[in-house]
Amino acid sequence: MENPEALSSFLLNHVVPGALRSSDLMGGSRVVSVGGASLGVAESKEGGLLVGGARLMREEGRTDLEADNGFVHFVDDVIFPYESFGKDNDEDKPKKKR
Repeated sequence: MENPEALSSFLLNHVVPGALRSSDLMGGSRVVSVGGASLGVAESKEGGLLVGGARLMREEGRTDLEADNGFVHFVDDVIFPYESFGKDNDEDKPKKKR
């Protein structure tokens, strides 16, 4: 591992303090990650929620999974803080090729 601090910072942007259920999140709001990133919450065109541009996987039963210190929510993409792209709207973030 070349840069463990960068990896730690990157991973901490995927963790939000507290115990938030998906029903606690509303489109148009923001959450701040443990890593300090401000992540936008938006409603997707398909009717789900996006956090930091990544879709919460509600329909697959992969959200609101209880853990000892909160809840686990699976997302369909890597979360990049919007500040990385100089945008205010997480849906404007560049889409990476899969």
